[in-house]
Amino acid sequence: MFLLIAVTAVIVLGLPLVLLIRRLEIAGGGNPLVMAASVLFLLGGMLLTHSTISSLRYMEAYRNWQTVKGRVVEAEIAGKRAFHPKVKYTFHWQDSSYSNISDLDAPGFGTKAARFQVAREMLKNIHVGDTIDVWVNPRNPRENTLVNHPRWNSFMQYGAGIFFSAVALAFLISSLLQRLTLNKETRKQ
Repeated sequence: MFLLIAVTAVIVLGLPLVLLIRRLEIAGGGNPLVMAASVLFLLGGMLLTHSTISSLRYMEAYRNWQTVKGRVVEAEIAGKRAFHPKVKYTFHWQDSSYSNISDLDAPGFGTKAARFQVAREMLKNIHVGDTIDVWVNPRNPRENTLVNHPRWNSFMQYGAGIFFSAVALAFLISSLLQRLTLNKETRKQ
């Protein structure tokens, strides 16, 4: 489904761009450098979109994981410059005990003060001894998480991949069309 949306968006964004580029004659008449750059951007956009789709599919699998109750063992702000929340937790699964550490998928950008503030806000309601929901992969309980939604940057990467692919495809098609037009005009003379 994510792939279908990506392909549709590339086509919907790309076709008007082809018309605009052709009308404004920006593509450089089929310049090989423009075409090579377009191919590289197209491949980069497709790779970015594909990797994001893979991570979104993986996140979709979390929905099939079972939820168990876990207990917070540690909850602190970690890091000296790049502050982030650190939650250590334990849970029981089929007569075995497991533990893990989560950063709650906190974004890793911004000023030092902003990252500290974000970490503090994320930990505001999480304290040592609290009971928390843990999503556990039934096939491999060592694979578990406290966060069962896409990372904060997933949809941004998905959109950027679609945008790069659409623009690159538009420049590539426009360059090819301009090159074909120039070849036809050259043959007529």
